[in-house]
Amino acid sequence: MKKTILAFILFLIIGYSVSYAQENPYAVQANVIKNEQSIENLRRQQANLYLKIEDLLVKYGELKGRLDEITRRLEAVEAKLNSGVYAHSTTNKPVQLTEKPISSKPTLEKTTNNHTPTQIAALPKLHKNIKPLQKTKKDLQQTQSTNKQTEIAKQNIKQQPPKQPEENKKTDEELYMAAKRLYDKKLYTDAIKLFNKIKDEYKDSKYVPNSIFYIAESYFNKHIYDKAIINYDYLINTYPNNQYVAKAVLKEGISFINLGDNIDGKYLLKKVISDYPQTKEAKDAQDYLARMK
Repeated sequence: MKKTILAFILFLIIGYSVSYAQENPYAVQANVIKNEQSIENLRRQQANLYLKIEDLLVKYGELKGRLDEITRRLEAVEAKLNSGVYAHSTTNKPVQLTEKPISSKPTLEKTTNNHTPTQIAALPKLHKNIKPLQKTKKDLQQTQSTNKQTEIAKQNIKQQPPKQPEENKKTDEELYMAAKRLYDKKLYTDAIKLFNKIKDEYKDSKYVPNSIFYIAESYFNKHIYDKAIINYDYLINTYPNNQYVAKAVLKEGISFINLGDNIDGKYLLKKVISDYPQTKEAKDAQDYLARMK
């Protein structure tokens, strides 16, 4: 009896499922599309998160570089100060003034035997002249101290880097051309630095989108695919009308595949074919998918 009831319930469930599928033939396809859109949204959120992390790492590196530079300068100043003080102490020894005490009350016997009465009368005046000698000694020490402070001030002035005039600052076009030359020479690390400089210092420049693309290309050529994906995705979402967007979608898909994510990779390659037909990138995407079968 129980088996009969269970069989009847199972029959009703199967019948309901079949009837629902017949009434909604596109239900499964709609769910698949919805899942694909959710996956794409998650992927974009992940790429934006990677981009923020990269920016934080770049800023951390810049701050650390500035701190190291300040530390080196302070150490150099300290070393020069120490060497200057040592040299000053060895070359400019203070003069030792030795003064023989002169009796303020000379005896008449010693003076009358060797000096005239006029010279005897002048002895108190000679005794008074000792005080200026003591002042001269103090003045000499003060002068040496002043010279030492002057020398330290000169050394500090020498340590200060000369200010770069504003007219020597390169324009965005000059920076872009210099970065592109480095890229063409396959000096990708140096090229990334200059392209990032354009992106940071000339935010409204017309060269910013292309700079982002070449940053991604540089990482792709260095096989750093996660950072390449971040910059490709940033270009696609921020500058959708850029001339390199189709190539960016293609390279982003290949980057995912190289990282072992064939699902996202194939999705982006198919997107190139559907969104950018009749282009070289679409043909390259078809060839790449054919090789994967």
